[in-house]
Amino acid sequence: MISKLRLRCLEIGGPQYMIAARAGMPPSRLSEYILLQKDIPAHHVVALCRVLECEPEDIIGEAEDALGVGLP
Repeated sequence: MISKLRLRCLEIGGPQYMIAARAGMPPSRLSEYILLQKDIPAHHVVALCRVLECEPEDIIGEAEDALGVGLP
């Protein structure tokens, strides 16, 4: 299972610790969001969207949703 956030981070490039720092969170927290271990609170969604130059729907949820996999 791959998260939309992971795909967006890969598109942007650069190390995750840099993305986390620019978004104002510890790298371990970003990893938890990427691995879908924790829901992303609104304030971190806003920060990540600013850093990753995207909309919330681009980073929330599983990538399968974005790719249409498993949908009728």
